[in-house]
Amino acid sequence: MNLTVLIPIGLLFVALPVLAQPQGGGVKPIVQSDCRQGQCWESQVLGTRLEQQTPQGRLYQVTVGRRSWPMDGKPPAQLGERSQDYVYCSRTRPAFIFRNPAGAGYLAHLLNPGGESFGYNQNAYPVYWGVCHSVYNQDVFSPAMTQKAKQLGYPLNLSSDQIGLPRVADILQR
Repeated sequence: MNLTVLIPIGLLFVALPVLAQPQGGGVKPIVQSDCRQGQCWESQVLGTRLEQQTPQGRLYQVTVGRRSWPMDGKPPAQLGERSQDYVYCSRTRPAFIFRNPAGAGYLAHLLNPGGESFGYNQNAYPVYWGVCHSVYNQDVFSPAMTQKAKQLGYPLNLSSDQIGLPRVADILQR
């Protein structure tokens, strides 16, 4: 979904793309589904809540549900695994943030929407696109999505990295 704000300038209106604002509460469509090497899986955003807003972006707490099943089987009726993660919707520092499974604090996958990605952060992109731009269950690495990222103002050359954070809100200081 492309959102645009019309700003009046004299008798003219200038159209500017804006980041989508997720609605709290309701379950969103599947953001990712795939089957590979005998296993299928789906991820779904079950809810979002705005944590903080800055001029550079918006930080959301998101509840993500996941399920997996053998390729020759049927998906479970319920999403079995749930996590409380965070998404920072920003054109300059987009990120997917989650609890560090190996210790204290959090890990942030710094993202480069429309640009280069890596195996370790590929699952973060569908959630980011779903939460920030209402893009669900699409190939977020396609040439069409690169064009969409350009239209939305992403520079396509952002750092794609994994960093540790003591607190989630520390992403706002980077």
